[in-house]
Amino acid sequence: MSLAALTIAMLSSCNNKNAKTTETDNNTAEAEWVDLGLPSGTQWKSVNEEGYYTYDEAVEKFGRSLPSDTLWYELECCDWSWTGDGYTVVGPNGNSLFLPAAGIRSCEGAVVMEANNGPMGSYWSSIVEDQDSRNAKIWIIDSTIYNNAGNPRCLGGSVRLVQRVEE
Repeated sequence: MSLAALTIAMLSSCNNKNAKTTETDNNTAEAEWVDLGLPSGTQWKSVNEEGYYTYDEAVEKFGRSLPSDTLWYELECCDWSWTGDGYTVVGPNGNSLFLPAAGIRSCEGAVVMEANNGPMGSYWSSIVEDQDSRNAKIWIIDSTIYNNAGNPRCLGGSVRLVQRVEE
């Protein structure tokens, strides 16, 4: 199934809440997970991982626990509310999580906390823009947007982990 078809299928079934959680690749048993009632049943970790990671560091350290673009798009089933320093994301079942606008680290190491629209943040997806590219998908948030873009893998972005489910 193509990414677009899978995304459409997930978004059209935003009320399906039947899923069973499984363990991730990492030692995350002690983490708090939020079930937003998403179609895939995927749960999101309640907090970001500490620090900023390049794309390659994030993939090496967190592997399959990084959300794909499809899982980020699935959050469109939720209600997003800008709080001044990030988004509160409320799922179809009423549970919520907070995605802080924690900035981004440039390839040279400078941390940028604000853009033209005030506080901003960035979150890595597990997706490389294309296999020959030096870019990977990163989700940018500020008071006006939450969307992905291809950016250099050397940037330092925030990481929010997901816990996969089995049907």
